[in-house]
Amino acid sequence: MASMIIMKNMKKKKKDIENRCYICNLSKNKADLKGIDFKMHIKQHSLSKYAEFLMYLFTKDPIDFTPQEKYIYDKIWDNDISWVPNESDDEDDD
Repeated sequence: MASMIIMKNMKKKKKDIENRCYICNLSKNKADLKGIDFKMHIKQHSLSKYAEFLMYLFTKDPIDFTPQEKYIYDKIWDNDISWVPNESDDEDDD
């Protein structure tokens, strides 16, 4: 019985990974409805690009920040993730 529950949870997680953006939570269904190429969206929102940007930001001299970089840098230090895109609307549309 427990193994069936575990398998069901694993299948749901796999479906979420394949059908939902890891960064902004946009579902494939919602992307299709909005006319967004989901595969391209996933490439643009790759976790590695966000990691690269953060590494860039934390190795750059703050004096040289653009206004956008300073905004994000300040948000990060305030533990505020509002700068990260978020499509969450508490709907399970998949």
